[in-house]
Amino acid sequence: MALILGYFVAYEPLSVESRRLHAGLMRQSSDLQWMRQALVTLASCPAHRQTPETGKALLVVVDRTIRDAGLKQQLKRVQPDGDDRLRLWFEHASFASLAQWLDSLEKKQGIVVDSANVDRQQEAGVVSAKVGLAWAKR
Repeated sequence: MALILGYFVAYEPLSVESRRLHAGLMRQSSDLQWMRQALVTLASCPAHRQTPETGKALLVVVDRTIRDAGLKQQLKRVQPDGDDRLRLWFEHASFASLAQWLDSLEKKQGIVVDSANVDRQQEAGVVSAKVGLAWAKR
């Protein structure tokens, strides 16, 4: 009788609690593994990728520098293009301002031109352009 009572009073509750804790540990271990995989996926997502120097997304840096260069009025369209690339369309922009802005992007921000189509306009020094930008390879 003492053995049966000892089993139900001491061993059985401890055994049940041990199985419950072990199952909880396995769930938490599985959750941790999923979180690590999600972190890798998020880190490689273009929308969240950031440059190490500025900690900002490509679109944010480009938008700010366009405003600083005084080209916001000439910017007609912005389109993401794949991983960490942008396509921008300018109309009636000063060629000198556009060239200076692109040079500044590369030197100060680490953003390079990966493609460009520039068409001159009737007015001297004025162009329409389609520009592709991307982070410089490091």
